[in-house]
Amino acid sequence: MKSHLIKIIRRLAFLSFALVLAIPAQPQSGTYTVKVLNPALDTVIRICPGQGYNFRAECYNDDGSPFDDDQVDYVWRMGGQGPVLPGNAPSYAFPEGGHYLVKLTVRGKEGPDAINSPEIHVFVSMAPYFTGTRPNDQSLCSGDELILSGFVTPVPWVGDGYPFENEYLAADFRWDGMGIITNQDGIARINPPRDQGHLDYLFRVKDDFGCFFDTAFTLNGVEAEFTMEPKTGEAPLEVKFQIKDPSNGGFESNISYEFEFYEQQDSNNLIRTTELQHIFDNPGVYLPRMIAKYNQCTYRFAPEEEVIRVDSSLLEIPNVFTPNGDGFNDYFQVSALSLKTFKGVIFNRWGRVLFEWDDPKTLESGWDGLDRNSGKEAPVGTYYYVITATGYDRDRSKDPEDSEYPHIEYRGGVYKGSLMLFR
Repeated sequence: MKSHLIKIIRRLAFLSFALVLAIPAQPQSGTYTVKVLNPALDTVIRICPGQGYNFRAECYNDDGSPFDDDQVDYVWRMGGQGPVLPGNAPSYAFPEGGHYLVKLTVRGKEGPDAINSPEIHVFVSMAPYFTGTRPNDQSLCSGDELILSGFVTPVPWVGDGYPFENEYLAADFRWDGMGIITNQDGIARINPPRDQGHLDYLFRVKDDFGCFFDTAFTLNGVEAEFTMEPKTGEAPLEVKFQIKDPSNGGFESNISYEFEFYEQQDSNNLIRTTELQHIFDNPGVYLPRMIAKYNQCTYRFAPEEEVIRVDSSLLEIPNVFTPNGDGFNDYFQVSALSLKTFKGVIFNRWGRVLFEWDDPKTLESGWDGLDRNSGKEAPVGTYYYVITATGYDRDRSKDPEDSEYPHIEYRGGVYKGSLMLFR
């Protein structure tokens, strides 16, 4: 019985609540007032520059009942050069420090205006000066520990009859950056890494409004990049390097450079040079890196996704040619890449030498079908070649005794075969 009575009471309470919600807002009845609901307890706001604030207001009849906002227009004047905003709940971020007097007026669309016009004083924190904030040395490269000193000078607001000045506590001063050892009351002791290039440090303070302000500066390490050309070709490939954008705080002429090249397929094959060019004798793919040095600082730079590609040795020998002067296939010549040595000899069927050459790259250096002895055209038929060639590719089956590869042999051989001459 008792539980049944409780259920009836709950249903009646829910029905009463639903009826209350169903009651529409009261119409405007004669005079009325506007009340600021946010800020609720104070007409003074203290905020940070750029921080958004949500205002809200509501209108009430003389009997205290609210009425439909559609019957009036809210006009918020944000003070200074700020905008005029509509609605009962505008949001606004004051861009700069200072005092702003926000005024709210409410005008009736058909009836009278509100009998009051609330005002809100908005104090926006003033950004301070950081004069004197500095390191005891602008360069990282001495190798010594450095001291960062942070100072702040408040900037007073005197733009109207409501002057103010923010306050700062040294306990709220903070340095951010790499290698900080101690950090208290705006003084930081640092031992920064000296292989990361230039380093940025941030000094941040908090004022009595709870607003944060900061300043940043850069300590000079050493940085540089480089470009290279060409990036691909046959051995021996001469590659030239150009230093790009060196910087160390004004002493760029004192930077030294070293280049390193790792072969992808042979991690033991490391090439080093301090010259701005290098000849790559050995075919392979090389990963380039530059090391810039200044005093105790170093900086390593590797071009992103760039390699030096030296063509593997190649020798392709044709088996037919037609020296008839039509501009097509008029010479017997090999296709060659990355050859260290080359010599070719042409014989007739009786072993007589008709032609010799040692340039595998130029088409016209090959055999044009003339007997070198008589200067006459060799007849159509079969001829024989002996070609001796050595490539720049190393024979990796040899086990080196030390890093100089004393027993490395270069691949090569004697190639014999026949060719057909047609006219």
